[in-house]
Amino acid sequence: MRYFLIFFLALSCLAHDFVKIADDDYFLLSDKLSNDIVEEGEDLLLERKKIMNIVLKDEKKLISDTFQIPEYFQAKVKFWLKIYTVYSTGQVVIHDKNNLDIVYKELDFHNLWDSNLNIFTKSNIQSKLVLEKSNEIKSKLIKMKKYSYKAVKKTDLYKILKNNGLELSINSKTRKHQLDKLIKNIRAQTGQRNKQKAGILNFLPFELFFEKTFKLFDLPHELLGIPFLESSFNHRAHSKVGAKGIWQIMPFIAKKMLPYNKSVDARKNPFLATLAALHLLKQNYRILKRWDLAVTAYNSGTKHIINASRKLKIPKQKLALETIFQRYKHPHLGFASKNFYSEFLALLRVLEYRKLIFSLGNNNSKEDEISIYLTRCKTRPNYLFKKYKGKILADYNNHFNYPKRRYGKGQLIVAKGNLPKGKFLKVKDSWMKKSYPRNLWKYARRYSCSTK
Repeated sequence: MRYFLIFFLALSCLAHDFVKIADDDYFLLSDKLSNDIVEEGEDLLLERKKIMNIVLKDEKKLISDTFQIPEYFQAKVKFWLKIYTVYSTGQVVIHDKNNLDIVYKELDFHNLWDSNLNIFTKSNIQSKLVLEKSNEIKSKLIKMKKYSYKAVKKTDLYKILKNNGLELSINSKTRKHQLDKLIKNIRAQTGQRNKQKAGILNFLPFELFFEKTFKLFDLPHELLGIPFLESSFNHRAHSKVGAKGIWQIMPFIAKKMLPYNKSVDARKNPFLATLAALHLLKQNYRILKRWDLAVTAYNSGTKHIINASRKLKIPKQKLALETIFQRYKHPHLGFASKNFYSEFLALLRVLEYRKLIFSLGNNNSKEDEISIYLTRCKTRPNYLFKKYKGKILADYNNHFNYPKRRYGKGQLIVAKGNLPKGKFLKVKDSWMKKSYPRNLWKYARRYSCSTK
């Protein structure tokens, strides 16, 4: 009976693909299933389309000229904006990874996720069905290699390609080469709408701290898009390659910039990790002279961009990112690297227009002001959480791997409000701006522990 249920759910998931209003129309959906959107009425569809245009064109002028969308990135940003605002994690888009205008299939798995199956079973079923659909499209493209041009023109895939700006060649040899590329470039992308909405709700208590810290470092507020791109602002995020926290900082960066050892991992702490990330971004900009390059380097490092500048013989301040993608060939520049900046541009627009895009309720209040302190005494984190309940929160100091253990002086503590001067040393803005979080402990060396 269980296997029959799984099979039935699988069929129902694939029985209805998303309804397309028009090939070039991108509009925001509500939290309802996308296959119900037609029933909501034309007026609402027009309203959603209007919202998308407002966001893409930045009609309210919320985004600086530095982060406007270059023509080269227009189609990519449009695709990712749709991924972040239309499709949820129960929906998958099968597309071409080089030409993001080409979308072969849009799959809805909400019936599956609404079932009583466990989460691992649901995930496995979705993955298998997406692979099955991808292979089905791939098989059709392979068969098209054997067709005459007249027969090719009658296929559904030919119409999809043509409607999205790709005309298959009349010449048989050239057409086969085109089809071979398309076969290799089939990719599936899971929606992110619900994750980004959850990320925005997670972010609200930290908003005041981020505003203050970005101003302190004299950095563009748009850079906030990076932790949403890296982790959907999930401080528990942990990648397969070892990156952790909202900024997805790798171990080798953590060793240079953060308190990081067996007992402490400051990557998990949104406040301390943000200080390190802003130091890194400022450093990237100082080296590369351009924000499109500096943002991309956050993902792939400065090395490849510097090498591209040298090989192309273009000064870094004149080397636009699209020039690298068009003229510099390197195996390291894969799909993730080539789309990082496009995703960033899409996400910063989602953040700036979040109240227009999402229903966020009455979450308008900002958290109390956050301060960072150094301990002047040896102490146990768990003791601090109890002693200063309401000020030193466990959730805000999750970088201690063993909170019951005794830690030496000079530990970084995140607190709401003021702490006793005899036991804690408040970290000054000038210290945060000058020193990596890893080195802030040095300021506590000349202060002794006091019971006052």
